Amino acid sequence: MKPTRFARPRRAVPTAVLGAAVLAGVFGVPSASGGQPAPDGERLGHESPELVYLCDTGTERYEAKVSIGLSLPATSSAGTSVEPTDVAVRLALSESAVAALIERGATSVTGSARFHAEVTTSAQDDAVPRVLAFPEADITSTSLPDSGELRVTAAGVGPEITPEAPGELTLSAGRLNLILGWEPEPSVPEDGSDADPESADDPEVPDDGAETDVPAMAFDCAPKPGQDTTIGGFTVHGAPPGESEDGRSAPTPGGESSSPGDWTTSKGELAQGEIPDECEQIRDEGVAWCAYIGGYSNIDSLDAASRIEPGIMNLSVGSAMLCEDRPGFCQKTIGELNYQGKNQFPPSRNHFHAFGFMPNSAMVELSQLGPMEIEIFFLPTPPYDGLVTANVDMSIRIYDVEVNGTPLEVGDSCRTAEPMRVVLTATYPSYDVDSGGVLDGFTDIPPFSGCGKNGELDALMTGLISGEEYYVKMTQGAICELRNGNGCPPPVPVLQQ
Repeated sequence: MKPTRFARPRRAVPTAVLGAAVLAGVFGVPSASGGQPAPDGERLGHESPELVYLCDTGTERYEAKVSIGLSLPATSSAGTSVEPTDVAVRLALSESAVAALIERGATSVTGSARFHAEVTTSAQDDAVPRVLAFPEADITSTSLPDSGELRVTAAGVGPEITPEAPGELTLSAGRLNLILGWEPEPSVPEDGSDADPESADDPEVPDDGAETDVPAMAFDCAPKPGQDTTIGGFTVHGAPPGESEDGRSAPTPGGESSSPGDWTTSKGELAQGEIPDECEQIRDEGVAWCAYIGGYSNIDSLDAASRIEPGIMNLSVGSAMLCEDRPGFCQKTIGELNYQGKNQFPPSRNHFHAFGFMPNSAMVELSQLGPMEIEIFFLPTPPYDGLVTANVDMSIRIYDVEVNGTPLEVGDSCRTAEPMRVVLTATYPSYDVDSGGVLDGFTDIPPFSGCGKNGELDALMTGLISGEEYYVKMTQGAICELRNGNGCPPPVPVLQQ
């Protein structure tokens, strides 16, 4: 399948498959630490300590020294958006990583880097840090050294940050993703003659038109545990007029209050760095992550949307490999739900009106019949196209049904008679596996069976619920890394409708 091409204002290479490398040095802005307070409206420069990152390629692990700098306002107000400027990521990739690049034929490299910051506030000391994905930044062509480290710098802009409450807001260094590419050496004809000059410009293209030679190396990096990863922060004052002191918008008539930028919330009583029991390694191969995912599915026949409560999905993330059928990188991730040891979402009670007037409610249990396969494709060079496709077979069971306040005995085995195939897609930068985001698509809900005694309610349940082309919208939160506890416990996403 040829990937969909799309325009995007800010390029974002898929962070789930990349890694970190590149940064060390001094920024052209004064450090905020120990400096004089800035006047209102003035920005201060901040820089992290030089940090040790561990960078995985899928087969090897390398070290990198990383420092991150940016500028932030000295103060802001709750509910007011702030955008970091002068963002610079400097990285020194270890000599062993340089040797691996040289072994693969690189003499100089170019590429892109993207990092994630963890945002915390003094008003929410016990909350799970919010993960903030920075836009991808380009790395200019850099020659590989004959010996020693490779030093590269990626400069770019930051995403908007909207503080939710007064206090001290702090940004800390999180995951760092790096991809480095290089020009392949021109092929030499077997007869020893000079290669065609034009052939050096384009990789060899098979008869089907797909380029197969895309020299590049992807790294997925995280800070080594036990370091002070603080970059900097600013003071958040009370909410501006029209908002409450907790930073949330004043409630509107007939509606609930909302919070600008309210992307994730913490769940449970787990301490920072603690891994939930439901998070577990599901494959011997691949990197083990877990994340919360939930969403909504339209039930067109009832003119309603069924809520899918967020549940833990365990992920086995494979290595990014050169695609066999097209230029670019391909990666496969396997996902399995885990709710109390079962491959399902947490059951949820949904309310709707049958025939447009009769109030009904039912518990809905959505179970996974096989692993979710998440196929990722991306180009590491312009136009930076990327596509995510997730496929999974599900089953719906309904129970504890009430019709107009009266229990309807559908039994314990009222479920879809066939597997329900769900296909969801997303494009970058709206979604990547490690930061999360929204995937959507359509599904057909099959007929029901096993409803009531001897199936006498099968037709009723089928008529009320089953149908074709029902829209599904799922929201995944940021990941928790099982190997080191980074990002754990995983935050619960605010479900998008």
